[in-house]
Parts: sequence; structure tokens; C-alpha cells
Amino acid sequence: FTPFAKKITPLICSNRVGRFQIMWNSIPLAVYFSVLSAMLIVSTRATGVAPKTGQKFTNVQGTYWNGATFAGSCLLQSYQQPHNLEYVAVAKDLNGKAQYCGACIRVTPLDGNRPPVVAVVSSYCANCPPGALDMPQTMYDRLMGDAPKRPGVDRFSWEVVACPFQREKPKIINKDGASKFHLSMLIADSSFPIDSVSIQSGGNGFQLKRPTTIVGKFQQPVLANRVNVKVTCTNSRSFIVNNVDPSSQTPIDAPAGCS
Repeated sequence: FTPFAKKITPLICSNRVGRFQIMWNSIPLAVYFSVLSAMLIVSTRATGVAPKTGQKFTNVQGTYWNGATFAGSCLLQSYQQPHNLEYVAVAKDLNGKAQYCGACIRVTPLDGNRPPVVAVVSSYCANCPPGALDMPQTMYDRLMGDAPKRPGVDRFSWEVVACPFQREKPKIINKDGASKFHLSMLIADSSFPIDSVSIQSGGNGFQLKRPTTIVGKFQQPVLANRVNVKVTCTNSRSFIVNNVDPSSQTPIDAPAGCS
């Protein structure tokens, strides 16, 4: 997330907190803003916005093209992949601006009786049709089996779900090289997708946005040495982390999440 040059009304930090996992930095989330076809049938489809749990995509293309990587366009390099979750790339029409980074989706094959698989969105698929998914081999094998001559393209349905994290609280992780001059943060382990991130610095409030480059640079003003970070999830709940050092490399636990 990168701050707009424009000021907004300073945040009022209350004791009400929520929960999160996405990325914010100058691209995208992350995600981390936490992831994760010519559709024949699509339900509740909304492009260009952060997803809400329950949002469904029915009968879309899913592939194993090796385009899904855990670091991916969501820049999750500094984040440890949860042991119980796969990762997945979501088509550019939905995740081209990191809208789905860090969100969890449950993918179900249309053919066969294999159980659904939950994955974190870690990237976008540049060449996928609208709404489509590209998966790593481990995930595709779980959904389709690994028999010889198995097709590498098939049809799936998927739904945005709350992440089943076993970790207790969301974390803010400053990315390498971040400072009060160049803000780059990862918000990890949010069970719900992130809608917005804002900061309070020296009495001023700034709304952050998902970016399109790797590092967000402050033109004016430079941030204070300590800032307060407010994360709002797409379930309308939020949490606040106070006294964050923009340059610290130590992950900071949120007091609670968006549950």
C-alpha cells in the first residue's frame, strides 16, 4: 500500500480491533491486500475490488502451468507459508492490482469426487481467462489426481473463505528496506480479506492504497518514527496496531483480528 499524497481526516484510534492477513506495499498484499476464463456461470462477480467471504465463481478454468509461485506478484517473500494451506494464482482481471492477495479460496473440481482444497492467493495469472486459476502441481494433483496423461486444464468452482490460520493473531511485517521515507509493509495472517489500510502519523491521517510498483515512496511529508496502522477487512471489522516503527524488521503482532 502506498499513501495518497492527499491528506485525509486523522484517524481516531479506538479500542475496537479486528483481524487480518494481506499485503500492502507499493504493488500490490499482502498481501499482502493476507490470496488467491470465459466463465459459463459466475455468481457475485466483482472486478477491481477486494473480495468478501462467500463470493463464488462457478465453472471456471483451472490449470497447472507452473505460473503460481508462493512469492509471486503478491511479494510474499518475507512471509512463511502456512503449513496447512496451498497457494494459487488468480486471473489478472480479479487480482491484477493485488485485490485478492492474501485472501483464501476454496477450490472444488467439477469432475470426480475429490475434496475441495483451500489455498492462499499469492499471485495473479497474466494469461488466464477471466476468473480462472493457475495452481502449483501439489494443489492440482490433490484436486485432479496424478494419473499419467492427466489433462493440465480442467473446470473448477471456487469461493472466497475465511483463512483457517492456526496462528493466533495477524502480524505487520515491514519489508526489507522499509523506512519512514519508503513505506513497504506486509500484513499477514488475517483470516479475512483486507479492504483498506490507513496510518496515523504525527497527528495526520493517510489512506493507503494498493500500488503497482515494488516500493512506495513518501513525497510529503516524511512519516514520524512511530505510526499507528489501522486495517479494515471486507467484513467491515478492523484492528489497530499502535507505535509501529516503519523501519523495524521484527514482526509486530496485532492485538486481535477481524473475526
